[in-house]
Amino acid sequence: LGLLHFVFFWIGDILFTYGLLGCLLYALRGASVRLLVRTGIALIALNTALLIGLAGMMWLAERYAPEDLAGYARMEASAIAAFADGSFVDAVLYRLSLAPTLVPSVVAQQGLSVFGFSCFGLAMVKSGVIDQPEAAVWRLSRRVLLPVGLAGSGIGSAILIQAASSVDSAFILGSAVILGFAGFAAMGYAGLIALVCRGGGGPVRNFIALAGSASLTAYLLQSVLFSLLFADYGADLFGKLGAASAIALAAGVAGLSLLITGIWRHFAPRGPMEVFLRRVTYWGR
Repeated sequence: LGLLHFVFFWIGDILFTYGLLGCLLYALRGASVRLLVRTGIALIALNTALLIGLAGMMWLAERYAPEDLAGYARMEASAIAAFADGSFVDAVLYRLSLAPTLVPSVVAQQGLSVFGFSCFGLAMVKSGVIDQPEAAVWRLSRRVLLPVGLAGSGIGSAILIQAASSVDSAFILGSAVILGFAGFAAMGYAGLIALVCRGGGGPVRNFIALAGSASLTAYLLQSVLFSLLFADYGADLFGKLGAASAIALAAGVAGLSLLITGIWRHFAPRGPMEVFLRRVTYWGR
């Protein structure tokens, strides 16, 4: 499913990585909460440090060996040609040509932090606090971790927005800073959700629960919508929006996808992609 998503809709697919690391996470199902938390922190910190080191190497290359980066410039030009000026078939063929090299590199680059966050998630479930909106960890998360995470994400974004392309040192460094603070922000958002869920039900809480239970459908729907908005075979917005417009559009698509999945789940027991995934997983059993 991840490979199909990569080829037909989005080059930054995460499902393939989830599939591989989910198998590894299953082997840690007996680990203690403390070990899972420590493992998560170590892996995210290591991934952040590696990205910072890569940004430093790229900075040195930009200043002392710019001719060695010509290949990256050609790759950027090929991407623009495929996505901004090409047809749906052109985009598919471009992604397909990159799959043998890019998919493994994405797994290698994202794998450490993704597995780290997965360890955190498993720890939250094993400790039981995932079902306790009144737990002290959620108060700490929204009062302390959320401001820290937002501040760090803002710093990373300010660095990233200065980048001339997605392969220069500013882009990599900004991404590294955002990754380093992502755990704080994620825990903060979870703390806000816990605040909404205090006292049991309610229309907001129920709708969030419905939409969240169809997150695979929402994720893939976002890829479809963004493809139609940015590619030349759609609204052709690739490279034509400023940061504020892009952020507003991203928020709108995110909200729309959750609205659609929430409405769907109001009338159906599962999201459409969740039904598909379940049928393939159990294969008729």
